[in-house]
Amino acid sequence: MSKTDSKKKRVEELTALLAPFALEYMDSQLYGFVLKLLSKLSRKRTMDICKGKKEVWAGSIIYTIARLNFMFDKDQDYWVTADEIADFFKVKKSTVANKATRIEESCTNGYMDDSFSRRSLPLQLCVEDEMGFIIPLKFDGEMEPEELVETPEEVEAREFFEAAEGRGLLKPARGIAYKAAKAAKAEEKRLEKERAREELQKLAAIEAEKRKQEQERKQPSLFDFD
Repeated sequence: MSKTDSKKKRVEELTALLAPFALEYMDSQLYGFVLKLLSKLSRKRTMDICKGKKEVWAGSIIYTIARLNFMFDKDQDYWVTADEIADFFKVKKSTVANKATRIEESCTNGYMDDSFSRRSLPLQLCVEDEMGFIIPLKFDGEMEPEELVETPEEVEAREFFEAAEGRGLLKPARGIAYKAAKAAKAEEKRLEKERAREELQKLAAIEAEKRKQEQERKQPSLFDFD
């Protein structure tokens, strides 16, 4: 098998691993970044995707895109933990983290690379938290509109998600789902308190009626004679 055929086969294998993860934790735009990074890696001579475990490559590609898009920040609509990436692909967290660093250094321009990150992110200030992750700070400026042309990988990602949506496989954004679940739980607690309050009011009314009837029985009637 030629080198070109080997890389083509490896790309297909990696795509088969990456797609289920994207459906679980990403949207079509993030998945488009994943596919673009995979495509770039397949053309690199300094990093051979045919060498090494495909699961490590898949996890490292996801880790790179997650880091570039601040997905380790749970305030994002789409977020994931490093442990979840490692568990999903059944690899060591340290292994994918180290390989992701090599991929980022070789294939991207870091956090300001809008080829692999949401276009709004370069307009944000960033800080590093105590765990070493980069966290975005909101930027109040406005971004000038621009003509966006989809790359083949972005088209593939969009069509993949559209097909998944047609089959009812899409999930709401993790952050949105979390907020919705939290709101539903709060509403259920409110309803429970309301039901409890109504029940207490009913019991109080029944008790008051009993006391009233008891007092009426104890009071002599005007028509009672010795």
